[in-house]
Amino acid sequence: MSSVKAATDGDDYWPLTKLLARHHKLRAEGESRKPAVLLTTGAMNPVHLGHVDMFFRARRCLEQDHDYCVLAGYISPSNEGYVRPKCEHFEQLYLESDVRLDCVRRAVQESDWLACGGWEAAPEQGKGGSWPDYPVVVKALQSHLSTGPDGLRDLRLGGHKCTVFYVCGLDHFQKCYLSSGLRPHRDLPDASTIEPRAGVIAIPRDDAPPARSDLKRLVIGVTELNSEITHLSSTKVRKLLAASKASGGSTAQEQEERRVAIAQVVGGPVADFLMMRDCGQQALVRVNAGSTAATEPNLDWWEAVVMEHPELADIIGSDDEPEPEPEPEPEPELEPEPCQFLLEAPNREDDGVEDHLLRAGLAALGLATPVSFTLKQLERGRIVLGSRPALVHGSVRTVECALRRLGIAIPPPNDYPTCLEHFLHRAVWRRRLCDVAASFDGAAASSALFIKPADRRKQFTGFVADSVDSFRARGISVNRTDAVLCSPVVDWLAEYRCYVVRGAIRAVCHYSGDVGNMHLSMSVVEQAVASMSRSTNCPHGYALDWGVLSTGETALIEFNDGYGLGAYDGILADDYTDLVLARWRQLIASRKG
Repeated sequence: MSSVKAATDGDDYWPLTKLLARHHKLRAEGESRKPAVLLTTGAMNPVHLGHVDMFFRARRCLEQDHDYCVLAGYISPSNEGYVRPKCEHFEQLYLESDVRLDCVRRAVQESDWLACGGWEAAPEQGKGGSWPDYPVVVKALQSHLSTGPDGLRDLRLGGHKCTVFYVCGLDHFQKCYLSSGLRPHRDLPDASTIEPRAGVIAIPRDDAPPARSDLKRLVIGVTELNSEITHLSSTKVRKLLAASKASGGSTAQEQEERRVAIAQVVGGPVADFLMMRDCGQQALVRVNAGSTAATEPNLDWWEAVVMEHPELADIIGSDDEPEPEPEPEPEPELEPEPCQFLLEAPNREDDGVEDHLLRAGLAALGLATPVSFTLKQLERGRIVLGSRPALVHGSVRTVECALRRLGIAIPPPNDYPTCLEHFLHRAVWRRRLCDVAASFDGAAASSALFIKPADRRKQFTGFVADSVDSFRARGISVNRTDAVLCSPVVDWLAEYRCYVVRGAIRAVCHYSGDVGNMHLSMSVVEQAVASMSRSTNCPHGYALDWGVLSTGETALIEFNDGYGLGAYDGILADDYTDLVLARWRQLIASRKG
């Protein structure tokens, strides 16, 4: 096992001193419970006692109910590439990254197991307009814990590997659909003592049921509530800081009153630091402001502070203003005909994921049990569709067959929408297949190209062509005059599918490549979704495939219409069902007569 002294590398990003000291002590005592490390991410603008409280509740849950022993916990402030634009958009006070990091360090300075994680906030993680989202941060911590300068670290206890748990609030848990857990880190060395699959711990709210635990997926819903911290938020601290800055001529007593109020939200050391560095017009007198370290928050005299300083009551007691949500587009009205849900039966080569998701999603909505059918039955007219079936789902070929029988125009292929061309980061052009094949013949042969059908979906699977033999090997005649789309071959380091329902991103699923250090820029994805929403005839349900190029840029791979759309690991049944139903209903509503 690496010694505590020798294993302090990376302390600027993931401090290991506390973790390894605790691990060394527990191993010497013969601890046999499963080791765990906790991590949370977020703006931390600034960190407050509620963030600290999350770790204590998560630790108690793991140690008392699930036979884990927590080695350490990391609070990781988000990169300024995410935090600054958000604050500017909502006209909120923004604390620089070094200030937010220093606040976290002061909040945990007296703890023997909590530490500040600085990797996510490092400037190099925000280059190119991207920033690492929480799954990437989790994998970065797993990688760092797995391997040190002298090789693999041994963080086992009682023969058990160490598991990293991502700790988050219930709102984030639900918004990011984390009930299905996190994807395993497949790039860890085989001999690593870190479990590839990280867990998720959801911290409850007072006004909502706790998350449901799923131990198979390492998803744990904490049930313990703490009503004393529900009124704490970074927004309230920012309001107090802004008030302090605005009142440069205020007396020392007034400044001290604000510092006391801030300390009740963030703790004494953090309050002192914030007032002195960013807001203080004069040296502040230090007074006992309650919690001064990363111990469980004690807010017994909170009400006394407000009673003593009533001018602060409105700021401290007010709720955070929620970010405005876009109004959903109204559903098209359907004729009151009998519901008929038809799902193509999975074939031998199909794992049936889409069928499983839709059956679960329809059942959750209380809709009729779907009927299975085959494409052959549909083509031979053995399936009665009626005039407006509630849903027909299957392969692209199957759904298009149903649309033709219903007299509904099949949407033309639109792999590269005009409104998204500037997200491609590569040229795409249209040519006849025979002309492309001919360009590979002779001395002045073309460079390799990526080729895919232009006018017929799934006519053949897109492929890289570097010679005439590339076409013949796939049984494609080089004399065909069909139109194809051509583009230069690019190096995709990681690929993702983004599922969208009525302009809202429902899921982002990684499906290929290295996710460890490849940062998909969600700001780019959100811009593209906004552009699609403003375009004419935007589908109510669709997906955008994205890739990270070797340059680090986030680029659009292709657009996918919502009918006949495949489901990747990570999308939940309700989201997939909403997408498929939204697109089908839009198509049915376009039927004339």
